[in-house]
Amino acid sequence: MCAGVRIFYMTEIMILRSYLLAVKLFQPCSALGPTTGTVVMEWVVQVLAQHGLRPSDFAGAVSDAGSDVSSGVVKSFSREWCLPHMLNRATIDGTGLANTTRLSKNLDCRALLEDAMKVIQHFNRSSRDKVSLCKMLLRLLERWDAISHVYLNKGDVFPLGKRRDGFEEVYSILRVVKDVTLYCQSASEVTAGGAMNRIVLLLTTTLEPMEDLEIVHVPVIGAEGAAGGADAEGANGGAGRRASSQTMRSHTDLTETGRATREAFATAIGKRFLPRYQRAKLETHPQLFDHAMFLSPGSRKMKYIGRLVTSSTAVGLGLANANAIKARVKDEVIGLVTNAVAQIRRKLAAERVEVDVSTAPRTRTPRTVAEGSERVKKLQRANLVDSGSDDDSSNDEQQGSTVRERSPEEEAKTIVDDWMNLRVDLSKATDAGERRRLLDLDGKSLPLALRAVAQSVFGCPASAGGVERDFCVADFFMPGRRSSLDPAYLDVGLFLRVHKRIIPNDILTLTDAQQQAAIPNRFRKQDLLDEVKVLDVELDERSDGQNDDAQEYPSDSDTA
Repeated sequence: MCAGVRIFYMTEIMILRSYLLAVKLFQPCSALGPTTGTVVMEWVVQVLAQHGLRPSDFAGAVSDAGSDVSSGVVKSFSREWCLPHMLNRATIDGTGLANTTRLSKNLDCRALLEDAMKVIQHFNRSSRDKVSLCKMLLRLLERWDAISHVYLNKGDVFPLGKRRDGFEEVYSILRVVKDVTLYCQSASEVTAGGAMNRIVLLLTTTLEPMEDLEIVHVPVIGAEGAAGGADAEGANGGAGRRASSQTMRSHTDLTETGRATREAFATAIGKRFLPRYQRAKLETHPQLFDHAMFLSPGSRKMKYIGRLVTSSTAVGLGLANANAIKARVKDEVIGLVTNAVAQIRRKLAAERVEVDVSTAPRTRTPRTVAEGSERVKKLQRANLVDSGSDDDSSNDEQQGSTVRERSPEEEAKTIVDDWMNLRVDLSKATDAGERRRLLDLDGKSLPLALRAVAQSVFGCPASAGGVERDFCVADFFMPGRRSSLDPAYLDVGLFLRVHKRIIPNDILTLTDAQQQAAIPNRFRKQDLLDEVKVLDVELDERSDGQNDDAQEYPSDSDTA
């Protein structure tokens, strides 16, 4: 088989680019066994290191600390969080389940949950679906005595010991956060206003240290077949399922893990939510509906509106029919795009000042002028700004003047209308592969409307392409569905992810010479090739793997 390392990133003007850093024929011997993945991972890390990249630059959900946002959005555009994204990222911080221990914001809860995962093999679960944190903790608490009985019969020490109180406290916090997150993802109640109010309630009750925490006591089901049933019957109840009970517990009476988890969640949500959504402005906030579905090629005509007519926001505002809701959602998206266009123009105006033709040539460098001019041309081609008059027959008074610049509102309306009118005919698609082919648009043909609306709705250019990844790999937290929002939104990820170019399927049939000719210059420096030797250990290699795209590497101005 063939192992490869390909990176994907967004530029500042929301163009998706990819580079194949390395390709290497990989024929592992049977002796490697389960360590094959470890060997490949070490090689991938070495390849990334040759280019100054780290695994943490790619793994993990999109956040305000991520390289894509901090480099491409925070410095250029103000944004409002997609609320499910925000809660997802806050959950990773609150539970401490970051990519590495060094990045963890809650080591106590991380250690607790890692110990819980050691006994997860005792759960009866589907091999195809991931188990969310809430479901994992619920099953663990229900089968606490049964699992401990298994370890007792084997003569082993129960790894969870006497930490049931800590597990109940963490579960009590997570179940409330999960309810808010599921509301934000609901297809029949997709209201930003309702989600904001629920987050405020979460911050002021469940996560407020001055308030008592409601602890959910999950009854123990018991171990089936336990001798005499004595060991299976604990203080929380015997065999058989009973209703959960709740008690209130002050913050100071919580376990150390419970206090740390409550405080970590409050900090994680507060620092993301409060600066953008002040409580005093929630009632008058202009964005009432979630706009994620507006990106879907299958639903951007707003056929989903029928499910929103009964939502609490629609009823409260008197939006009694689908047309009224359609107009409201479209107006909100136009407002977001208007802000994006205005900020792009302000940034461009500042750049024009730097590259403007000056009477003092010494203050200008050819490189600065070229770079600035190229950026202006790109934005002009994207229709975010109007180009100057190119009419050579104009008189002296007309020279230097520009065509009337459309207002940001006019430009935003044009962008949204273009997106609404974009048609992708999938009627001829006979299978998933054909569907991908029909949606396979490269960066040049990708409509500006999609990029602009995607940035405005999701808040950052990379979020639209990574929305599925962000939720399905968030350390077991989200339900085991492929889509993070709703099945109808799968088209969003599909429509954007088809731009990624993977290693050609026929690469194994190519000779060494053909591969090197097709993908030359594996590294920027040939002398670095000798430093990547991991895959050469006990492997029958036929190629030195000197393969790569014949493309230049990302410049410092691009978002890595």
